[in-house]
Amino acid sequence: MPTVGDVLTNYVNAIGGSPAWEKLKSELAKGTYENDQMGPGTNALEVYKKAPNKWLFIIRGSDGGVLQQGFNGKVGWNESSELGDEQVALFGRLLGLRSGVDLPRFLPKMKFVGRSKVGSIEAFVIEAAIIEGNPEKLYFDAKSGFLIQEDFGGASLQYDDYQEVDGVKVPFTIRQEGSPNWTVKFKEIKHNLSIEDAKFDRPKRP
Repeated sequence: MPTVGDVLTNYVNAIGGSPAWEKLKSELAKGTYENDQMGPGTNALEVYKKAPNKWLFIIRGSDGGVLQQGFNGKVGWNESSELGDEQVALFGRLLGLRSGVDLPRFLPKMKFVGRSKVGSIEAFVIEAAIIEGNPEKLYFDAKSGFLIQEDFGGASLQYDDYQEVDGVKVPFTIRQEGSPNWTVKFKEIKHNLSIEDAKFDRPKRP
């Protein structure tokens, strides 16, 4: 059986390797977002990321509404309040520009728990305590090395359709099964665009 280190090394290599990711300073991903609690229709999605830890997502609803949430490196926020430390940590893990290649730094908090099937795919399973109080399981494709699913907090995130962009591989489809159920499908992902730091600040209310 592989060790946690083996699985994470295979994953980092599968998504392009640390040197390729270190070359990336920013990312803009555009696509669609569907959520079973937002009613029918497809919503436009933009995700901005900037090294080392800034992120922002904007959902433009089919009804004209706009939902924003972000982290400017110091403060996490949504349109009504600041995010708590656990929320910032969770979203940072999921939305950080280099969150994939950063996984090995959590090595002491991980353990290999065996094999499992994700659909028809044989997967290696790692149990992690990356965020205190939120244990999770990470499922890595035993053949490709890709992270294909992670379970935490009663929800399951599934990563699919990995494609190469600028020397790294990223999932173009992400689904959550839980409450709510949602699907993200990216149409384009661009790297190393100029994004001002102010983009990640909470918008001032009129």
